[in-house]
Amino acid sequence: SVRKVLVETTQAFLDCINSTPIFREYMCTYPFTPKQVKISIHPKKPDQRGETYVCIAGAYKGSVQYYTDHPDPNNLQLVTLKEETFEEAVEIVKAQEKETQTHVH
Repeated sequence: SVRKVLVETTQAFLDCINSTPIFREYMCTYPFTPKQVKISIHPKKPDQRGETYVCIAGAYKGSVQYYTDHPDPNNLQLVTLKEETFEEAVEIVKAQEKETQTHVH
């Protein structure tokens, strides 16, 4: 899911940036947290538009947001589908992984 990609990408970036000593002298805050990260994902558009289609998902200032296209093709404004804290997104991903493991066994 897009949530899992955002969580894993953000965590990998934080691990990399915080564990690389050469970056520290350029960091105004150490260690970096999800509040200092801005990552966006623009999934491939489906053949047909729909309300639940996520056209942009992003991690920004400690939260995760999901947006879709406006139902009116003439309106270029994005519509917010959902917003959650980064910590909530992490917990949801963990719960989904645990549920998947339960169904596999």
